[in-house]
Amino acid sequence: MPKPAEAIVDSTVILNLAKTGRLDKLCKLIGTIYVPVCVRRETKLYGRRRHRPDVERFKRKTTLCNEWSPAIFAAALATFRQQTPRCSNRGEAEMIAQAALRRVRLVLTDDQAATRYAQLRGLEVWATPLILVKIAAST
Repeated sequence: MPKPAEAIVDSTVILNLAKTGRLDKLCKLIGTIYVPVCVRRETKLYGRRRHRPDVERFKRKTTLCNEWSPAIFAAALATFRQQTPRCSNRGEAEMIAQAALRRVRLVLTDDQAATRYAQLRGLEVWATPLILVKIAAST
């Protein structure tokens, strides 16, 4: 099975894969991985605190993505905040809006609200369990 050309990742996947020590393996599954600005901000402390080789390799191989569709971002953020008002949800909204702007068909997230919203927009979603299976199959 050919690897996807590009994907946009959410902080939940980054943190979960970093806990397993397999974060850098994600770069072998996908050609280009875009990281939204908010996601980079949310996960920066984790990488800085650990300075683990897999986290550092992942950061070097990803592309910071700082442009998105403002209308889709606002709609996604409003939807997420209705479902979970106590959470910021900026990372998930940026991920969806950047996928629309860049025409990326694959998003990586473990957030249930973001998964539903992405699927309604016709995007393919990979969560951490599926990613771990694909990593295991590729080795």
